[in-house]
Amino acid sequence: MGRNVKFTEDERYRLVLDILNEKLSHAEVCRNWNISSNYYYKLRDKALEILKAGLKGSSSQPVGKVNRLEQELDKLKRFAGEQALIIDILKKKDP
Repeated sequence: MGRNVKFTEDERYRLVLDILNEKLSHAEVCRNWNISSNYYYKLRDKALEILKAGLKGSSSQPVGKVNRLEQELDKLKRFAGEQALIIDILKKKDP
């Protein structure tokens, strides 16, 4: 019953939607997509795991990381500016 051809990303997305929206029975999804029961459950469990991780706030992690990186960048820009001033002052002292 399995299929040898790999699904495209778009096909996997539509397949997961078919699985999660439960409009079709397990058997109908397997038959329509020519997949095994094992693949159905494997894909469903993986999709639910990803969804659960996303709902736990994992998606906010990149925002916090971006904010930290922006603060670090500002600090480094200030440091570079100060160093440039020091170099300029030292150049003016040297005849």
